[in-house]
Amino acid sequence: MIHVPGLPDAETQVYNTLVGQLKSKQPRNELRDRYMDAKKDVDLARWAANVPTLGAVLGWPAKAVETLARRCRLVGFTMDDAELSTFGIDELLDDNEYVRESRQGNVSSLVHAVSFEVVTKGAEGEPEVLITRVDGRNGTGLWSTRMRRLTSFLSVSEWDKHGIPSSWAMYLPGVTWVMQGGTLDRQSTVLDRVPVEPIVYKPRLGRPFGSSRITRPVMFLTQSAARVVIRSEATAQLYSAPGLIMLGLDAAQIESGSWLSGIGNVVGIPDSDEVAADSPTLARAQVVAVQQASQQPHVDQLRAWAQLFSGETSIPTSSLGISVDQANPASAEAYAASREDLIAEAEDACDEWGAARRRVIQMAWALREGVDLADIPVEVRSLRPQWRDPRYVSTAAAADAFTKLAGVIPGLAEADAALDMLGLDEALVARLRADLRRARGRATLASLVGSDAVSG
Repeated sequence: MIHVPGLPDAETQVYNTLVGQLKSKQPRNELRDRYMDAKKDVDLARWAANVPTLGAVLGWPAKAVETLARRCRLVGFTMDDAELSTFGIDELLDDNEYVRESRQGNVSSLVHAVSFEVVTKGAEGEPEVLITRVDGRNGTGLWSTRMRRLTSFLSVSEWDKHGIPSSWAMYLPGVTWVMQGGTLDRQSTVLDRVPVEPIVYKPRLGRPFGSSRITRPVMFLTQSAARVVIRSEATAQLYSAPGLIMLGLDAAQIESGSWLSGIGNVVGIPDSDEVAADSPTLARAQVVAVQQASQQPHVDQLRAWAQLFSGETSIPTSSLGISVDQANPASAEAYAASREDLIAEAEDACDEWGAARRRVIQMAWALREGVDLADIPVEVRSLRPQWRDPRYVSTAAAADAFTKLAGVIPGLAEADAALDMLGLDEALVARLRADLRRARGRATLASLVGSDAVSG
């Protein structure tokens, strides 16, 4: 047990539980980091221990993570019957670059199964309320199934050479313990809960912190496919040179090695009509060409692994650089159907992450206002995250769908939120909304001026 001077016994027990939990997960988290960064060595069979790996790597695990992460794009938040600026939530988001940096938390969640967002008061020179992120390598907590939230959380920023946290913060309801530079500090907070929210990928009963996108099948298939690349690279040297068999060499030529040749060299055999008594009946050797070995078996095996990897991760084989069917999709519907599983994964991840991010912003607002979460206004409770459509709909298709919906839903074309249906860039949508507001203001002013003129 690690003893921390000044830390009460109850908190010490929680601290040691969290440290043990964090260290138990470190080996697997570090392994997944190596796969994500393409730094994992290829595991060769015992008989191939001396085979050079040629630095062969495959970026398939990173592709599995990033392809899904790009489908889950947070674009902002909305509220019922209120603007974000009315409650200063837009300032909270802008001060913390929340929308942009949330994507980093998504990637870490996919790699380590969970990342964490921490809400604290900002120090001097920082935003009034600070939202930071901790990945699964350096943060862990205890989850209460009944309360549906964390009851404690440990964030480690530095480890000593013995593997013991030297700089850390432990968050408990109403209090935070901070160890920095060998000094333990106790800080109080107005919140009666741990100001940390887990961003979890694929949680399930018995596993509240979810599962990694880099699964054991993903790691196995990556290793096996990398071995195929190594074998194909080795045989490519032989594939590029012709195979020859030389017949009719005499014993003296065999012993002297004059028939040996490297790739690109010319084999010279003495051309003489004289036949020695101990020589074969032929004066020159006969050269027979051997059919070259084909690379096709390696290509077929790599394609088979790509199909298995595609089934495990819901990523089309074309995204892995190997297409089973070289033909282009017949239509936009066929293209969407080929990515149906990936789109479903993205929608499920957005639903899970959206609920957590909603609570983070509500918690940040409550901390700034100095109130408990139970006392936040109804409008802030209605806060909802807004995600970009993971289906990658073209502008033309989105406009066509909008036109059809506007024909059956009265007033849709005049609604401010209708612009989000067109799939346009966020900056362009903001400009369009500003232009529409100015146009409405001028129209209102013109109508008021016109009514005054008529009445006068």
